[in-house]
Amino acid sequence: MQALTKGEATVLLSLLGAQWSETERSRIRASRIPRSTYQEAKRRLYQEGYLKNRFVPDPHALGMRGIRFRVARPTVDEMASAANALVNDPHTVTLWVGQAALFVVQLVPEAQGGTTRPDSVAGAISGTVVDLTALRTLEEVPIFFDVEGAWARVAGAAGPRSYPRGIPCPPGRAGEEHARLTPRTAVALRDLLARPFDASIGARDTSRVAAPFLPRNQRQVLAQGWADWRVLPSFSKTLAYDGRELRQLIIVTGELASGVDVRELAGFLVRRTGSSPFLAASDGSRAILVSFGGTGARTSSAPSGSVLGSLRATLNNLQIVREDLATLDSRLDLRFDRLPPLPEAGSVV
Repeated sequence: MQALTKGEATVLLSLLGAQWSETERSRIRASRIPRSTYQEAKRRLYQEGYLKNRFVPDPHALGMRGIRFRVARPTVDEMASAANALVNDPHTVTLWVGQAALFVVQLVPEAQGGTTRPDSVAGAISGTVVDLTALRTLEEVPIFFDVEGAWARVAGAAGPRSYPRGIPCPPGRAGEEHARLTPRTAVALRDLLARPFDASIGARDTSRVAAPFLPRNQRQVLAQGWADWRVLPSFSKTLAYDGRELRQLIIVTGELASGVDVRELAGFLVRRTGSSPFLAASDGSRAILVSFGGTGARTSSAPSGSVLGSLRATLNNLQIVREDLATLDSRLDLRFDRLPPLPEAGSVV
């Protein structure tokens, strides 16, 4: 196991919690390490593939009705065909394939009349553990691919700066549920989502995807709240520091106990156990929580409550799926750029 240095672990935490509007100078100041150390560690983390830049949009800006989370355990014979079908569906934005399970995030489009076509996203998968759709209320997804909390435990930090972060959603006006997207802003949003996958940009400097290097119209998309910057770690690299390591993907599903909502559940876990799921979502009755597990991830100052006991107190019909990060195949990571174009730019409900 090749662990990160103290400087690299600190910079990794700084970037996982980065806000698009922050300057690098402010992040360096907050990290309390020399500027040259920060910049060299950042260069290595990007250059050696420890980090990936992504942008997360308000799904409604893309004409989407909600977000679908799916976990399945197909048979060995069906695993490859199920994974291929999901990759070929442009509504699939995340697909992780483990030794025994699939984890999938898809966006669910609107059809005419406000209903969803049955065939609008890849169909049934055998061995489905959970198939949960969070609809218009984005409060149903209070944490969305925010890894800062999990890495803060490994890095031995006092706590994260930005965690937890959910789905961006600009407020509407005069009773509208969501703000409306102009055609020009719709184009800028699409360009922003595609930017991390532009080889001509990455070839110069992968870190140039960040906000200071963005065109003005793409910075405006972020400033107006249509999208948020996320930095993701790569599972192909060892994520370890000072004897602590992220080793497992842990997916928890169950039915919410009476009077409990998913935001309260996620906050309860953080306060009682120190566990920081990087994804929490609900359809109002069921919940899915996705986190990382590891060895020695708990520090002496972390809360000591039982994770399993806390889950059993708040979720019924509890199911837990575990996959080793070392063998997890990240086929797609927040690939919102794959979504088909809107029939009419700016037609946001």
